[in-house]
Amino acid sequence: MPIWAILYCTFIVIASLATIRMKRDRPSYYIPGELLSTLCYVMIFFYYFGVSERPDFWVIGVMLAYILYWELWENRSLYLEEMATRENHEVSTRTEEMFFTLLFTLVLLSPLFYVTLRLILSYF
Repeated sequence: MPIWAILYCTFIVIASLATIRMKRDRPSYYIPGELLSTLCYVMIFFYYFGVSERPDFWVIGVMLAYILYWELWENRSLYLEEMATRENHEVSTRTEEMFFTLLFTLVLLSPLFYVTLRLILSYF
């Protein structure tokens, strides 16, 4: 496994643990869901780089679907909650922050999409 993949997986695990620690007031399913999402992230990298034996094609699809569901739906309000707690926020500033948050999220997810696409293509 290349060093960038190890660092990326380490970053994902640390970010997940930090999110769990910061958001303790979330529903009871949040902690297992966040841990499962993190496990899916890391396992996709393990499968691609040959650290672990690759499962069937549909398992990768289910893992990616779960990751996207969790990150886009369950975590959709994390940033909005932080913005709502701030006072005197102008609309233009909020729009800029949301744009850069979306851009930052896409940049952070790009290694996952790259590795997943390469993994899926390796089945054909």
